[in-house]
Amino acid sequence: MAGFYSGIRIEKRDDGAWKVFGLEELTNYELAVFAVGLPLLVAAKSPRKYSLEVHSILLDMKSEGVPKLAPRSTDIERLLDLAFAGDQSARAYLKKVSARLLVKNGQLPSELSKFVAAELNGQLPKKGRGRGKNQNIERDIIISSAVDGLVKRGLPHNGGQNSACGVVAEALLGFDVLLTEDGVRKAVERVKRPENTALAQEVTKALKRIGKNNLS
Repeated sequence: MAGFYSGIRIEKRDDGAWKVFGLEELTNYELAVFAVGLPLLVAAKSPRKYSLEVHSILLDMKSEGVPKLAPRSTDIERLLDLAFAGDQSARAYLKKVSARLLVKNGQLPSELSKFVAAELNGQLPKKGRGRGKNQNIERDIIISSAVDGLVKRGLPHNGGQNSACGVVAEALLGFDVLLTEDGVRKAVERVKRPENTALAQEVTKALKRIGKNNLS
């Protein structure tokens, strides 16, 4: 497979985006493998200290100039909902915040006092929640970008094994992602036509995290 990419060159543009040259020499299948391969491997191996939901809250705080370990009351409320629903990373984060405030001020705001009491009394869920419905957003963005690259080559979007969705589905098999052509089509729809505002916001945040692949 490494031989596929011997003529490919990647350069960083002045605006900070990466430009890939030489993709026109690849077959449709090779292009699909290239488009999903490295991004999927990076996403799978990148350590994620927090869940997607907690990470999104921290991104909001950062964008608004809020220190990482000094969440506002509104942030704490969102994190508490996650912790009491079983999000173990929200629980770990709130424990850090609580410990910092106790050392610094010797006291906690009322909402964190309730959390610490629940923690000490063993009232928080012991196990994390199952995979959330938005867990695969980053994967779906990668898939959508790969499909777009093949559509630009003239392949029909969907409608069979030789469609863009069909070729990407075949390429995904090599990375243990088992999706049918219709499954790929649905993944593209999830990120291009989110079914609700919350999902649309998650897609926007995920795009900021991983950036858009440029297959031109």
